[in-house]
Amino acid sequence: MDSKEAVQNAKESFEKILLNKKYSSIIKDDKHLDLLLNMLPLEQYSEVLDIGTGAGYLAFPVAQQNRNCNVTGIDITEKVIKQNQAKAEKEHIANLHFCSFDGINYPFANESKDIITSRYAFHHFPDVESAVKQIAGILRKKGKVLLSDPVRNPSDKDRIIDKFMKVKGDGHIGFYTQDEITSLFLKHGIYQTDIKITCMEFPFPEKQEYNTLFNSLNNQEKAMYSIYLKENIVWVGNINVVNILMEKR
Repeated sequence: MDSKEAVQNAKESFEKILLNKKYSSIIKDDKHLDLLLNMLPLEQYSEVLDIGTGAGYLAFPVAQQNRNCNVTGIDITEKVIKQNQAKAEKEHIANLHFCSFDGINYPFANESKDIITSRYAFHHFPDVESAVKQIAGILRKKGKVLLSDPVRNPSDKDRIIDKFMKVKGDGHIGFYTQDEITSLFLKHGIYQTDIKITCMEFPFPEKQEYNTLFNSLNNQEKAMYSIYLKENIVWVGNINVVNILMEKR
């Protein structure tokens, strides 16, 4: 699958599910959101970019709680972006703006952003090398990156978790290990300054492919992510999420 095809798959999927109340309840986590907001040194900066903003889960509270910051949320889902912008205007959040992009090329000038955030989107990036290189260019010196994403267990050599995720057909590229993420950013001059590990659980939709994959796993493989079957629904009971604050030097 090439980058454009992956982006198109993700776009078609997320334009259907992003505003779905059931999906929103799965990704909603007030405790996790508070953790991310508390990790951001927003009082020191003015220009914030939220990549893969979706329905603005992180962008809205960042803008509302920090009126001196200009917050821009970008995503590939034009329909959701339009709804986000209408909501921001209706609620008179003048420092919050949304725009769509192609998922590959980031439409911002070099050294134009103080903080770049991304929550639960990194595993959809079609070319992480290119994305991180562009992020490094857009970020000002001493600027911060806050990345939050589920991570692959280092023992998962066969990428079991990715096999499950790709059945969804939503443009999932792959989860990375914590070391892979930090090494990738370090390569482009962005250093880890803080990290907090959380965890999440989620169900896969009722589908025979998930059951087939589940039945192919041995007990050790299931234990890596606490994968279990309940009422014919396959659940990932525990996958680690890295919440990493990094700085461009």
